[in-house]
Amino acid sequence: MNPKKMMIHEVAKLTGITIRALHYYDVIGLLEPTKADKTKYRLYSENDLEKF
Repeated sequence: MNPKKMMIHEVAKLTGITIRALHYYDVIGLLEPTKADKTKYRLYSENDLEKF
């Protein structure tokens, strides 16, 4: 089973956190995406959000 990955704008909408804040959280290691795809998009899993 392949868990759904969310793009940063989906996480922002779901959580109410701005995209800019999510970028900053990634830089400081607070909320790191599972992976960035070939186009450098940050992709988050539900597990990523549970850790936060």
